Amino acid sequence: MEYPLVDAFVTAWDNHSADALRATMSEDAIYEVVPQGRSFGPDKLGEQVGFMQSLSSDFSMSIESVLRDGNRYAVEWALMGTNDGPFGPLHLEASGRSFRVRGAWIIETENSKITLCRAYWDFAGLLRQIDASHGGQVAWQMALWSEEHSSGMPTTEEN
Repeated sequence: MEYPLVDAFVTAWDNHSADALRATMSEDAIYEVVPQGRSFGPDKLGEQVGFMQSLSSDFSMSIESVLRDGNRYAVEWALMGTNDGPFGPLHLEASGRSFRVRGAWIIETENSKITLCRAYWDFAGLLRQIDASHGGQVAWQMALWSEEHSSGMPTTEEN
């Protein structure tokens, strides 16, 4: 355990535990999901975990590498699973396909808590791997995130 806070964060994701994720974060932390254009506080992490579970009930994560500079971390990770459930608010049918997606977090910490986590991951690659990338099937997701943006959700520019 060279990086206890990072290890706890990835373990919380690996266990699908919003409570454990919140425990690693400060009360005013920001979690930004760059491919989705979403930013939110720890109180909304359950929704993000639910989004991932709707995609794959067996998803797991592994750390590929970690770089640290003081209170900042760059964490490269992999997300693996099987698309075994309806995906998103339109409940696209499960494809039954497995996937492996690479991503990274840029994390800032203070007092042994995460204050900022920016998540970057290959959303297009995920959609290709689960066979949801054709036609208008992803338009629902982009429209949903656009509605969230217009409804006052903070964006990167507002942080």
